[in-house]
Amino acid sequence: MNADQSSAKAKLGQIDYTYTDILSAIEADTTISEEEKEALISEVLNNRWFSDKLDEKQDNLSDFDK
Repeated sequence: MNADQSSAKAKLGQIDYTYTDILSAIEADTTISEEEKEALISEVLNNRWFSDKLDEKQDNLSDFDK
């Protein structure tokens, strides 16, 4: 993505990972503690447009999505 005062360009690249890959990477990540990870998942990433599978896995679905 690039933009200036007169034009904007965006290019969609090829996605070479799946949502399952992302969930596995989150689970395998050891750069933060499990407590910090749980707080981020339940308080920051929850109920976002992209987090349905993560919310489902963490049993953190909103009432609307249940």
